[in-house]
Amino acid sequence: MAERSKRVVRVSVTALVAIASMSLAAPAGAASPTGSACAYRISLSLFGGPATVRGCGETAPPGDPRSASPDVTLPPGGSVAPIVSVDTDGALGVYGPAVVFGGRFSSDGGVPPSGVLLAQAVGTTTVQTTALASFVGPQPFYATAVLASCTATAAFRTLATRLTDAVVVTSTDKFGTPASSVSVPASPPVGLTIPFVINNVGDHGVVVFNERVANPDGSTTVNAVHMHMQGPIAVGDMVIAQARCGA
Repeated sequence: MAERSKRVVRVSVTALVAIASMSLAAPAGAASPTGSACAYRISLSLFGGPATVRGCGETAPPGDPRSASPDVTLPPGGSVAPIVSVDTDGALGVYGPAVVFGGRFSSDGGVPPSGVLLAQAVGTTTVQTTALASFVGPQPFYATAVLASCTATAAFRTLATRLTDAVVVTSTDKFGTPASSVSVPASPPVGLTIPFVINNVGDHGVVVFNERVANPDGSTTVNAVHMHMQGPIAVGDMVIAQARCGA
């Protein structure tokens, strides 16, 4: 496959999208503003080999322009101006013959790159982080848009997951064609879990939506989509749209 050039730029913006949200009490322990966002990340082992990472923090192949993902972190003390990373031509997370992250299957059976990817973080006393992935696939999960948002002050947290046209292919036939599928709500409940089986290769796993994680430093992470690949061939996980915040 020919190597594509990447256009990842950092820009300042004042607003991205309006989102539905849920407010939570802020846990104690976050002594300074912290925040980060990642559009997507995969850690995967194939056929019992060592796990390698694509997307945010990718380890192999290092610097592969096809698989790079927007990834931002607030500096110490925070930032009054938004720190934004945008990938305008999408990404392909490729492992051997398999495209684990990209766009939806095309008519010829190929997998194009995903759509635009974005990560943003801003704030000092109030921290706001956002991660967005558009036109993601190929399967078992695909969606037009996946968004995670995290806002934190000293008094509260507001976490949100928003999905557009999201579907989990829960089983395939022996040729890999979807045999059953489930539509995912635009605002999924916290921890919604949907299992899947890829019958043509024998793999299985679960997809967790709107996952919330309390971190040791007092910050909170929301993973819009967290796919656990449980083998026997592919073992690992993939997160699409991750936002972390603490203040």
